Amino acid sequence: MIKFYTALTSEIDEPEEAAREILMQLDPEKNALKNTIGIIFFYRDFAKGDIWKRFIDAMPFEIAGCASPFSGACGQHGEFVISVIMFTSDDCYFSVRTVDDMDKKGRQDIKDEITKLGSELYSPEKPKMVMPFLPPIPHYSINDIYLNLNTPEEDVKLFGMQVFNIIDSNNANYVLGNGKMSDSMCAFVAFYGNFKPEFHIGTSFKNDRTLGEEAEITESVGAILKSVNGIPALEYFRRKGLISSDNAETSMMAIPARLTYANGSKVGCAFLGTVRGTEYVFAARSLERGAKITLSYLESEETLLNAENQIKEVIEAKRKDILIFISAARVWSLGSNFFAELQRIAGLAKELETKNGEPFKYSAAYAGSELCPVPAENGNYVNMSHNYTFAICSFNSGLNNE
Repeated sequence: MIKFYTALTSEIDEPEEAAREILMQLDPEKNALKNTIGIIFFYRDFAKGDIWKRFIDAMPFEIAGCASPFSGACGQHGEFVISVIMFTSDDCYFSVRTVDDMDKKGRQDIKDEITKLGSELYSPEKPKMVMPFLPPIPHYSINDIYLNLNTPEEDVKLFGMQVFNIIDSNNANYVLGNGKMSDSMCAFVAFYGNFKPEFHIGTSFKNDRTLGEEAEITESVGAILKSVNGIPALEYFRRKGLISSDNAETSMMAIPARLTYANGSKVGCAFLGTVRGTEYVFAARSLERGAKITLSYLESEETLLNAENQIKEVIEAKRKDILIFISAARVWSLGSNFFAELQRIAGLAKELETKNGEPFKYSAAYAGSELCPVPAENGNYVNMSHNYTFAICSFNSGLNNE
């Protein structure tokens, strides 16, 4: 069984003080068991200079994680914060691995390295779950992760995220792992042993909600969109009046899109930015020539109701101790209150704590793309990447909500 503890601090300039506040909340001297790992989400400035290094040096257990534009835990939330989850267990253990310098490697080289890493993670014991943290790499998308890390005979569940800092996406998508901090490194945290994660996911994206006519991808490579309807991708968005030259990344991220592939399958897709020096843009998932693109939109109240329904689903399933990855694109549907979803989560957690007399522990971070298993027809889970979703992994059962 895994024990789950959360902490959050707004002290981001003084790393030793931040560590002291986090440790006071986690209380590892009392709560830590035989094996412990910390998952961290942090404001981007935490990664600059030696702040992050001084912080992790002050922690008594290994830390891995990534930047998040906003984070929430313990009924608190904010932009300029650090949050840490302490996973600890006597019969589970954890392993952190990284793939470094992805911006300097070709697509095939990355695929080969991650496939090899998967073989190492799955031997001699297969993990129950692997949590990847991937920065935006134009030539390698998050759905490549589950294609390369998992083989068809494996049933290892993948729950993770593509890092995306919506305020300043350039060189700010930091990942921490194995004592290193980088915006071109993917970290993998493997969970082994006696626990059963469960997953809940919902979206405020509607396939029948569209803006304008359907367009066609006429050229793409991996996650790079090169042309739409025969014109450069960036020019296509300009002609639609959806972006200007000085705010391309922010504008594109706020435009939900639906992709329809040749086999008829439909998925939401977020566009994360431009490929520097080109008229190309890169997406949060791999693309396909001939696929159709339809633009859509999100609604504020539906987004909040979707978040509330997912939390209630966890409660009804009598699950507890949850990690939530939320699509950063959902923020723009909330108007000026970027924290509306985190406020809704905190309110529900408080209601449950009042009802049951014990904390409903959670941690929430924002992502450019969410990796979360979904139920298959045979009752098993299938790994899948998503956009515009509210994805939850619950770590324990036994919630008393009668």
